[in-house]
Amino acid sequence: MIMMPAHRDAHPSSKHWPSVQRREWRLVGWTCLAVLVLVGAPYLVMWLLTPPGHIATGLHSVASGDIAVYYNYIDQARDGAWRFTDPFTSEPHAPFNLNVYWVGVGWLAKLTATSAPVAFHLARVLAVPFFLAVLYWFVSVVFWDVRRRRAGFLLATFASGVGWLAFIAFPQAASGDGVFGTYPMDLWVTEGFPFLNFYQTGHFTFGTTLMLIVLGGALLAWRSGQVRYSLAAGSAALLLFAFHPFHALPLGMVLVTLGLVEGVHGVPARRIMLHLALIAGLATPTFVAQTLLLTNEIARGRAEQNILLTPGFWNLAVSYGLLLVGGALALCRRATWQRRALTVLAVWAIVHGLTLYAPVFFQRRLTQGWSIPLALLTADLLVVAADRVRRRFGAAGQFLTTNRAVLTLGFIAGFFLSNFFLITYDLRLAINGGGKTFAMYLPAEYRRAHEVLADAPGASVVVGSVWTSNLVTGFTGQRSFVAHPVETVDFSRKYRLMERFFQDLDPPEEQERFLASERITHVIWGEAERAFGSFNPAEKAFLEPMFETAVVSVYRVRSAFITTGAPTVSMVR
Repeated sequence: MIMMPAHRDAHPSSKHWPSVQRREWRLVGWTCLAVLVLVGAPYLVMWLLTPPGHIATGLHSVASGDIAVYYNYIDQARDGAWRFTDPFTSEPHAPFNLNVYWVGVGWLAKLTATSAPVAFHLARVLAVPFFLAVLYWFVSVVFWDVRRRRAGFLLATFASGVGWLAFIAFPQAASGDGVFGTYPMDLWVTEGFPFLNFYQTGHFTFGTTLMLIVLGGALLAWRSGQVRYSLAAGSAALLLFAFHPFHALPLGMVLVTLGLVEGVHGVPARRIMLHLALIAGLATPTFVAQTLLLTNEIARGRAEQNILLTPGFWNLAVSYGLLLVGGALALCRRATWQRRALTVLAVWAIVHGLTLYAPVFFQRRLTQGWSIPLALLTADLLVVAADRVRRRFGAAGQFLTTNRAVLTLGFIAGFFLSNFFLITYDLRLAINGGGKTFAMYLPAEYRRAHEVLADAPGASVVVGSVWTSNLVTGFTGQRSFVAHPVETVDFSRKYRLMERFFQDLDPPEEQERFLASERITHVIWGEAERAFGSFNPAEKAFLEPMFETAVVSVYRVRSAFITTGAPTVSMVR
């Protein structure tokens, strides 16, 4: 093999598929092991240290309310559904929601005869090695130099921002139960960084994997002219849009711009257009199907509430920390625009970054995958800086840039502390009994209450606090009146009605009319419901006890109005 200068972009082989050495794959394997230990530790401690009289829910401090939704998807898919209903809202409706990832996890649950929480975490773990293998493949498409491959791979895998500084400066902004929504995004936007993808849910990890296949496949298709690469890219986009169609915006813009870059570097325009058309054609069916879902009244009602705006620039800057600094410095270097590989990364970073503030309601979702080009640009800068330090400082520079302990401590301090903070935060909570806001542990009486509600008729609707109802629907599939701020259609109005009901502000006749008009058939009563006010279900003649404990009780509405016949949707604004 002829050794080429490290700054070259070309591969040492005439093949368009990158040459990766065995020792590089060993790095991928050891990295996978480290990732699984880190992201698995809080869950393992949670299950091992579950307090007596409690059950472990599999939830943690970050975006915990969404996990109940995923559990429900898994249960529906295991029961044979390939389109899902939304039981987190009370309106009767037919199945409409298309999400092929959760269909696959539901099949996994059925195949392995496991519960939804077990299948959820099994799929989360299985997605990690697949992502890491694809990431290293993509990095090797971009970089020939093994040092840049390794540095880029590790940064893209582990790095986040410096949001931990905000927590230290303003610890009172968190409730003590892990409400991080006012902090920089690297503490709570789990789709924004690969490591948080690993920690939260497999569908984020799998989605980021597919994004890399789309971009890497397109680059190889343009450079080789081989259709198999564009077929792989188009198939990955087809699958991605079947559960995350909004990624069509950044991917589409990045692909078009990268096509122009490849044209500047000599790729024939006809080849670029042909492969772009093939990728777009393959991806179109699921994107169109997802777009048509917005004609569904439930889907449209949910979309109107799902406003996910990207925070302002300073929040963004802290959220991405040294990754953003490295990316910005790279864009200012002449060498970035003289080398094809770095130009590709720079264009991806710029175009994708612009979509974070596009005039759409799902801006924050588009952060997924953006850290990767920033990490690869930063890795190139670090390699250049290391070479300069060695030349300038001799033996001392050699020690600083090659000693593993020094490099590891520097990496943790500069890029990993926010992730470390989240892991240790949840470990501490798991050891100290969990948190109430997100139900890391749940009193065992709730399991029996859930079993009682699971046996209720299919047309039943449960009312409780948002916290309680979200868990009821996540673990039983029973419909809730108000449960999830996005999944519950007309959430604000329903929340006000639920709150007023449990505050006991109206006479019994008015309360009974409320239950009947909203088709509510069951009331769940526990600590969260007692916190609203003086309501006492045992004193209400229109409620009949089904399950009673000092912790939680379930009541049936005596005059429950249960609809029959074809499903309908009643949208009251």
